[in-house]
Amino acid sequence: LVYLADYLLRGYGHESRLTHLLNTTDIYILPSLNPDGFEIASEGDCTGKRGGRENARGRDLNRSFPDQFSVNPRLDLTDVPEVRAMINWIQSNRFLLSGNLHGGSVVASYPYDDSPSHAVSGFYSRSSDDEVFKYLARAYSAIHPIMRTGVPNCEQDMEETFK
Repeated sequence: LVYLADYLLRGYGHESRLTHLLNTTDIYILPSLNPDGFEIASEGDCTGKRGGRENARGRDLNRSFPDQFSVNPRLDLTDVPEVRAMINWIQSNRFLLSGNLHGGSVVASYPYDDSPSHAVSGFYSRSSDDEVFKYLARAYSAIHPIMRTGVPNCEQDMEETFK
């Protein structure tokens, strides 16, 4: 994302298409939601077992957001101020499209990719924008140097493949 920011800044005023995009679009770049985890993460660790998932207070930020299926989603966000800040940021901006780069296994996640029983596999959570999400995931994965091979090459699970 730092390279993306650099590209946008260097290209502004020099590339007409890019200049037009930046003049007509709000673009937000958040380099890291979890700088604590990033600091201790190990390159190539697809599971996060060597560190990187948790913040400085030992909480997994990815598992600390409200759940769309929770009946009573009261959350204690004391140990995850990053999550509270992100929720406030999301609620104070009108995002039309967003993307994120998630550390760990090589995957293209769709919004709402969960089930009421939190099934790990065998459940597809379709959304009203499903075709758009699938198109974006395919377009991204087709040019990603690892995703396009179908083999993530994670040392913890060398048998893992994806379509």
